[in-house]
Amino acid sequence: WPQQIGIPAPPPTLDASQYPLIKIGSTGEYVTQAQKLLGGIAVDGIFGDETDGATRRFQSVNGLLVDGEIGEETWPALLANPGTAPPPQEELFEQKAPGIMAQLMRDFGMRDFHAGGVLGNIGHECGGFSLWQEAGQVPPNGGWGWCQWTGSRRTDFMNWTSAQGYGPTSDEGNYGFLKQKPLY
Repeated sequence: WPQQIGIPAPPPTLDASQYPLIKIGSTGEYVTQAQKLLGGIAVDGIFGDETDGATRRFQSVNGLLVDGEIGEETWPALLANPGTAPPPQEELFEQKAPGIMAQLMRDFGMRDFHAGGVLGNIGHECGGFSLWQEAGQVPPNGGWGWCQWTGSRRTDFMNWTSAQGYGPTSDEGNYGFLKQKPLY
C-alpha cells in the first residue's frame, strides 16, 4: 500500500533505526511520508499542530504511547497500518454526539441538557472520541476508553468488552459498559 502513494517499501523486517524521530518542528521527506501514511491531513512536509494531532490519534487507536512523536515505536505501526488515524476530534465528536445523546436520553431517562452534560464530560475525557488511551501513559497504564476508566473499572471494562465480543475501542463496547456501570 505505501508504494501506491509514492512511499518506498519498508524492508521486510523494519529496522526502526532507519527512520528518524520526527515531532513538532520537524520538516522534510520523512514528515511528508508520515503525513501521507496518517492520511486525512495536509501533506506539506512540516510537522505542525495538524500532524501532531493526527499522530496522537493514530497512537491512541493503535495502543501506543500517546506523545505526538513518530519514532521507533510509531514508525513500524504506521507503516503496517497506514491511514488509520481517526478524523480530528471536533469532527468525530460532532458525528457521534447526536446518536449517543439519544441513547443516553432513552436508556437513562435523561433530558437533553442532562445528556449533553454527561456527553460533554465523556467527550472531554477521550478527546472528542479520538483518544482511547490516556495521554502521556504507557499501555497498559492509565485510563482507557470513552470514560478513561482506571483501576478496577478499567479491568472490568476490558473484561466486559471482551466477554461481549467487542473490542475496547468499539462504540458498542464503550456505550454498553457505560450502560452496565453508570458513572453515578
